[in-house]
Amino acid sequence: MKAISYLVFTFVALLTFTFTTGKCNALDLYSSFGTGADTLGDGVQEFADKLEDISHFKVRIKSPDDLGVGQSALLGKVADGSIGMAIVLMATQDRGDEDLNLEIDLYGESFPFGLQMEEYLSWHYNGGGLTILEDILKNDGDGVVALPVIASTGQSGGMFIGAIDRARFETGFKMRSFGFGQSVLKKAYPNMQFISAIPGSTAVSDILGGFASDLEGAEFTNPQIDRKSFFIDPEPNVQEMGVTHYYPTAWQTPVTLHYLIINKKRFNRFNDKMRNSIKAAALASTQETYARLLKRQGEALKGIEDSGIIISEFPDDVLKDLLIAAEDVLEVTASKNPRFDEVLISIKEFVRNQQAWLNDGHIDRDFRFENWGTDWESDVKVEK
Repeated sequence: MKAISYLVFTFVALLTFTFTTGKCNALDLYSSFGTGADTLGDGVQEFADKLEDISHFKVRIKSPDDLGVGQSALLGKVADGSIGMAIVLMATQDRGDEDLNLEIDLYGESFPFGLQMEEYLSWHYNGGGLTILEDILKNDGDGVVALPVIASTGQSGGMFIGAIDRARFETGFKMRSFGFGQSVLKKAYPNMQFISAIPGSTAVSDILGGFASDLEGAEFTNPQIDRKSFFIDPEPNVQEMGVTHYYPTAWQTPVTLHYLIINKKRFNRFNDKMRNSIKAAALASTQETYARLLKRQGEALKGIEDSGIIISEFPDDVLKDLLIAAEDVLEVTASKNPRFDEVLISIKEFVRNQQAWLNDGHIDRDFRFENWGTDWESDVKVEK
């Protein structure tokens, strides 16, 4: 799901330098979501704490409102040196041209049926992903150093009024989805209808308003945020509006990863100790945020089920339709954008090289879960 600027969760944090007597003795961390925000706020605090512990620099978390900088402009601000560092979701960044934006669209939000987190991080660090990204960004102003920093989970298949199947999707089903996910749904099911963003509104408000009207299904993000945003906080909530089923299958966005981006000239002016401190803090934050957030999703699914919602798997025939459509959408996009094609080819080469191990070197989870004894049985009943 390609994030858009009106989302209630603006997945961006901004870091700027504070200089004293010619030396950088503090870093101000500007975050557009508070440190108490679900999923991402604690990731910002995680990184700040790690960097303080390792570098002994003071990291102060503040609001970016004082700077008057829009979240989509942060990459440009970092590149031109007016901002030192930022934590961004790459898909939200505006490089001034749609073709330039496409070059970085596969970074941070894995494409439909794409890499899962352990695969993505391996590709990024050791499979060529980092090298290509920095090459793409080298001509943006001073150049940009990009490091994974907040690792979230995939984004669920969505919440629906009634069970979904191929027949419903083929006959004008009304859905809320964006980005590559929407493009794939359109390709697979041309009669599907999609709600448009309401100017000045938020994604959460649009979805709630849609379910109060004639919306039949919507995907937003992971179970933890979905539960809070749609099943707990609003009055009435989506269940009271008719939602009966929740599909956790993260087919459209298997990975959500925020990047720490740093102006390359500024980064190179740091001494080796500080550069290594930043890298170490970002890596530690990536590992710890993913470990923590992964655990929260199972707990959230249990909470959604306990409220009376049916937890379901996406039907196999629908997933096959979407997979075929996804391959077509990606290939058409790659044919129009050489850099996008370069990134996609790199990912394919990584998958071909690692597939035997990823597929056959690991026991299939379904095999484990279905054959373990009853004392391993899932806390959540998933309807097949």
